[in-house]
Amino acid sequence: KSLNVSVFYPPKQVLLKLKPTRVAVGGSFTIECWVPNVAPLESLTLTLLRGKEAMHNQTFRTMALAPQEATVTRNATAHKEDGRHNFSCRADLDLRSLGGDIIHGVSEPQTLKVYEPMPDNQMVVIITVVSVLLFLFVTSILLCFVFGQHWRQRQMGAYRVQGARRLSRAYWAQ
Repeated sequence: KSLNVSVFYPPKQVLLKLKPTRVAVGGSFTIECWVPNVAPLESLTLTLLRGKEAMHNQTFRTMALAPQEATVTRNATAHKEDGRHNFSCRADLDLRSLGGDIIHGVSEPQTLKVYEPMPDNQMVVIITVVSVLLFLFVTSILLCFVFGQHWRQRQMGAYRVQGARRLSRAYWAQ
């Protein structure tokens, strides 16, 4: 008689890393999960979680019997609500095909610090300077118009009879 012995290495350690741990809304971040020394690898599924919601699943297909490291990496865009959820990774080693059970392992939860980006100070300065210059330009145009009207009224007189003044000056000059 022969006896088949299957050796397996359960996911004792499930590690999670958020890069960076602080990100602006709309910014990119990476979630990386890895399990060192796990076998059989083809029975392993890693699930990245945001709170209780599965963000990504990866089942490995490698037929290695020796213990190996399993890694899954996912890039994501930060949303405002991401700061209110814990991120974690769950490892499921399914040994049912070998007559066993599903062995679970979960990483320590990690939080992502999400912040609203501050307006660029340089842009605020540029907008302020342009607004002031526009105000000065409009004010100078209005002043030119007002003083031009005042000067024109002095030249024409109150009744706009510039021609009559010339005639009277010409008359008195004789």
